[in-house]
Amino acid sequence: MRNPLSVITCQAAIAWTANAPLSIEKIEVDPPKPGEVRIKIISSGICGTDKHILEGKDKVPLPAILGHEGAGIVESIGEGLIRCQLLFRSAF
Repeated sequence: MRNPLSVITCQAAIAWTANAPLSIEKIEVDPPKPGEVRIKIISSGICGTDKHILEGKDKVPLPAILGHEGAGIVESIGEGLIRCQLLFRSAF
């Protein structure tokens, strides 16, 4: 298990502009703040909302990281959360 207070590097599908292919890039993710968790994503999908963002039909500012429907495990926990455990399975 990583140090929960460290910055991690992972891959993300980034929409830089509308009507263009997604760019798969390495990004850095900060440790969770109080009341937050950091989830190691096992799988994620692209849904209708993501499609609208990619087509420029949604008012989400770009660039944006897409794929907000996923499943994974809790990788680290911010202060103040008592009902969450490391390695707890999560879907959102």
